[in-house]
This record gives sequence, structure tokens and C-alpha cells, in this order.
Amino acid sequence: MTALVFGSINMDVVARVQRMPAPGETLSGQTLNYFPGGKGANQAVALARAGTPTRMVGCLGTDAFADELLDFLNQEGLDVAQVGRVQDATGTALILVDDGGENSIVVIPGANARLTPEHVQAVDLNQCKIAVSQFEIPGETIEAAFNRCRRAGVTTLLNPAPVNADLGGTLALADILVVNEVELGGFSGQPVADTASVEEITAAANALCASPHQRVVVTLGARGVVAVAEDGVIQLPGRSVDVVDTTGAGDCFTGYLAAGLATDMPLADALGRANLAASVCVSRAGAAPSIPRQEEVNKLR
Repeated sequence: MTALVFGSINMDVVARVQRMPAPGETLSGQTLNYFPGGKGANQAVALARAGTPTRMVGCLGTDAFADELLDFLNQEGLDVAQVGRVQDATGTALILVDDGGENSIVVIPGANARLTPEHVQAVDLNQCKIAVSQFEIPGETIEAAFNRCRRAGVTTLLNPAPVNADLGGTLALADILVVNEVELGGFSGQPVADTASVEEITAAANALCASPHQRVVVTLGARGVVAVAEDGVIQLPGRSVDVVDTTGAGDCFTGYLAAGLATDMPLADALGRANLAASVCVSRAGAAPSIPRQEEVNKLR
């Protein structure tokens, strides 16, 4: 069985700084690097590195970034037959990372905004077990993709990031939602502090649920993960590591979770493996390049 990722493909332009600049302030940076990224591509790479055959559905421009990114996706073993080329700039993310590993990101969608419902209608769903998407492509495209998938019996997993209130209706099309505290608070209408208790997180997740069968997975960074499902709540602690760069950690978690579910792994086991993978990811620089392969993660289990 395979996985599908409908999503963004970006070049991440990453500047290391000692601390984040205040509004109007200019700081000297430490290093500048270019990494393959985009939430869609990151999640697809995580799926592939977790051992799941994966097809990427997205759009690239006609610039040099596009050629480099396509080469990277091919090297990762992804099926890129449904990655189109359009007359636009390839998506780009401008990322600041401070000495504590925290990041600040500005995304310029570029070609990602050109992925249309017509594009996803042509995608073959045969042998597809799970479909994944995020909010870095148009909402109407996600809706078209997920409606097709649900009619075909394909499990749908949505990571509604970055938060976009206009796309809130899309959440109901997902069998599984993967959110962090900010996204949970933004969509549930119940602000969630980074010190929120499991009970507070569970209440917000229940408010977010569109149906009794929908599962909400809340990533809490170093605090671990909480999953709210029809049959109860699962809480797993985080793993203590030296944080280098948190960019892409949520995508790593999402891809590994989808990979586990694609092989019918119990939810708790899939969450545990995804949690370990994300802990390795934050100990390295970059987004997609920092995602561990399944052999590394299995040694930690």
C-alpha cells in the first residue's frame, strides 16, 4: 500500500542568528543555508524514510530551485510523476533560527498556490492507504483531494498549518488532525497555553472534533504528544535532546505518524515512533534533510 501527499514544495533559506530581532532591528547573522523543504515535501520525505512508498502531488516553478528540489525528491525515492511545473517562482520559505533552536518563518507560496482541484482529480488512488495534506496549498485543492479520497475509502490526515481561519471548513474532511498548541487554540476557539494541562488540551481537542470518529493529535514539543480519539486519550512524554533546529519537526512527526497508520500500526505505537523521529529531527539543522531514517528511529525504541 502507498501514501499520497498533496502539498507544498519549498526551498528553505535559513539564517542562523543569536536571537530573534525586535521590530525594526537589524542584526548580524551567523550562517546562511539552503535546504529542501515545504510542509508537503517534508512530510513526504518523512513517509519515505519511514519505509512507506509515497507519491508527491504538488507544483514547482521553472527556476533553478525547482530543478534542485526535484532532484532531491527523486533521490529520496518519491514518486514525482504528479509534480507539475508552472510559470511561477518555486515556493520559498525565509527562516530565522536562533541559538536556542527556535524559529521564525515567512512562506512565499509561489508555485504551490497553482496546485488546482483539476490537478488532483487526475491522481490515481489505487493502492493508496492514506492521504496527507497541509495548509500551504489552496483550500479548494485540499477539499477536492480529500473528497475523492474519502469516497475511495482512503484515510485522510490533515495538518492544518499555518493557521488559516478561511480554511476551517476543510478540517471536517480529515479522519485525523495533527495540530500543535497554537493551531489547536486557533481552530477550537479555546486558547491553549504552552503550559496547558492534559485536561485543557483534551477539552480543546473535543471542541475541535467534527465527528465522534475524528482523531485529534496534539504535538507539544518537548512535552510530548496527546491524542484524543473516540476510545480515549493517549498521552506520551517527550524525549530530552539537545535542540539545534525545530524547523520541520512537526512535519517529521506527521509523516512518521502517517507511515505507521498506513501499515495498520496501532495509534499508540504510531505516535510513539513519530515522537522519537521528531526528537531526532530537532537535534539537526534543516527541515527535510534532518528527518531520520527508520533504522535510526528503530534503534531508539
